Amino acid sequence: MLRSRRGGFLRIAHRGASAHAPENTLAAIAKAAELGADMVEVDLQASADGVLVVLHDAELSRATNGHGSVYAHTLDELKRLDAGDGERIPTAEEVIACCAEHDLGIYFELKIGFAAAALVPLIQRHALHARTIVGSFRPDWLAPEHVWRLDLPEEPVTVVGDEHRLHQVVTNLINNARRHTPAGTTVTIGARPRPGEGEDVRITVHDDGPGVPDGLRGRVFERFTRGDTSRTRASGGAGLGLSLVRAIAGAHGGSAALDSRPGDTTFTISLP
Repeated sequence: MLRSRRGGFLRIAHRGASAHAPENTLAAIAKAAELGADMVEVDLQASADGVLVVLHDAELSRATNGHGSVYAHTLDELKRLDAGDGERIPTAEEVIACCAEHDLGIYFELKIGFAAAALVPLIQRHALHARTIVGSFRPDWLAPEHVWRLDLPEEPVTVVGDEHRLHQVVTNLINNARRHTPAGTTVTIGARPRPGEGEDVRITVHDDGPGVPDGLRGRVFERFTRGDTSRTRASGGAGLGLSLVRAIAGAHGGSAALDSRPGDTTFTISLP
């Protein structure tokens, strides 16, 4: 059990000692320990190759000398950036090691949904159960309702387009799976490179839930189409998420498709 070094309340350093060193860096963590913190709060994002990294913003320009989305860069590319005073963007693994060295607890703030599923094995492997808090402004990311997995190739998959809109495509598909499948469903987000010259990149979101009802399959990408109306209304959906997926894919010269049967549903986005 984590206890205060001085008794009373736990002292949690926000993004490390961010007033004294670049936020969310190993230097900020070491400084927090020097100043008597009990824990550090750090923010979890993910690289294009699925590695958990510690950075607050989804966009790189405020906290580093880079530009564009964190998710559009591989870990190797992120590691080349300067996060302030020569510091590098640390991985979650590096932060865990640094906190262990300085006897600090860790408060992980999730900034991307699938980080919860990726973080659990790290907590288990390093036996951090008594020294870790996991939080998010998105409580649905923390609820143990679904199993989230990634199926990504070793090499980065790249397309030319509006990164924010393409990010919205994947987010909408993930939210659709969360809203319309029951607890215990496994959802796998995948990407496949072009199989040949001139062929499309494919992004997939697969689940092993009950499948899309027969009456909806042919119009699932139409505006205002809803599945379980009561559940969609409770979660704030307006029936526009999948229509936006198709519209954004089409604006990039691509397409959106559905293949669904009980226990095997896949949404596929093809992009040139």
